[in-house]
Amino acid sequence: MHASIFLQLAVFIGIAASSALHFVDPRDGAPKYYTQCVEEGQMAIAFDDGPWIYEPYILDVLKQANITATFFLNTNNYGCIYNETLLEQVRAVIAANHVVGCHGERHLDLTTLNDTQRNAEIGNCLTGIKKVTGYLPAFFRPPYGAQNADVLKALAAFNLTAVGWDEDTEDSKEGATYANSKAVVDDMANSGFDQGMALWLMHETYGGYFFGSDILTALNASLEFTAKQLLQYIIDVGNDQGFTFVTVPECLGMKGMEYQSIGQPAKRDFTWHC
Repeated sequence: MHASIFLQLAVFIGIAASSALHFVDPRDGAPKYYTQCVEEGQMAIAFDDGPWIYEPYILDVLKQANITATFFLNTNNYGCIYNETLLEQVRAVIAANHVVGCHGERHLDLTTLNDTQRNAEIGNCLTGIKKVTGYLPAFFRPPYGAQNADVLKALAAFNLTAVGWDEDTEDSKEGATYANSKAVVDDMANSGFDQGMALWLMHETYGGYFFGSDILTALNASLEFTAKQLLQYIIDVGNDQGFTFVTVPECLGMKGMEYQSIGQPAKRDFTWHC
């Protein structure tokens, strides 16, 4: 646990207390775990595990396709969100009208943590995103999709809607390749996706696992796989089948509820570290 954890949680509590809080589910207020869009013909592209170095390439592809997507971010996973380059990327995501959600601080399985640890993982993620962007997320995708009653209760206490997926590109599996993930997408497309809709699981950080000392080759291969090849292929498949691309909140029938509050980024101070 980071030394500044209690300070960061205190900052978050102050933010939440002064914000217009949204309901977990505007229909009945109960903690739920959403894995499916509400309307047939919708497709939501959602990335996990960033921010990371491939984000600018992903933004370029989405811009060319005129599509808005959702980015579920960690604040201390592949990189620290307070890193100047990465925080500028996150701001670019928001500036392009994509949605930023939370994915936990360090990508830990929330079902394995006690209440204090779980609240820290959630609170530190929200605080980090709020500090660097001014935006307080309203949606959370649990790492690994791991959730139970305790996790959902904790997320509800932070006024967060819990989101999973119904279509997994399998780009995070060991040994994953573009060909394998493409075949997965083709199988889903041939079967009509999940009741004619799709809420994707993708990862902006890599496209398969690479071993050995040739880091540059690994990075280049990863870039071509996830950030360019697979994303563009899913866009092409979605367009060919007449899908409407939407953000995760819109997919869930919660358009306009993307954030709990919107303000200005905070000024960098001694708490801006991971």
